[in-house]
Amino acid sequence: MFPSCGCDACDDDPVEEPDDLAEVVAVVIAGGFRESRHRPVVGRDRYETVLQREDGTTRSIRSIDRRDLPSVPLGTTTWAPWPDRR
Repeated sequence: MFPSCGCDACDDDPVEEPDDLAEVVAVVIAGGFRESRHRPVVGRDRYETVLQREDGTTRSIRSIDRRDLPSVPLGTTTWAPWPDRR
């Protein structure tokens, strides 16, 4: 979601949002997107998405606690790079 938060306290800069979106898209296409769902407490899931850049650095883009996330399997999924269709 862009901006990641719409509240006044976070004060996301709209000028920076297109660059952030471009980075997310580039990392996803390159195969650096990972999402995890764990259940540290019964009935409460922890969901996190992480971007791993080509230089090895990571950026957590979402970390939330939810009661039910049935569409996301337990464990960690690292998405493969998108195929080159040229």
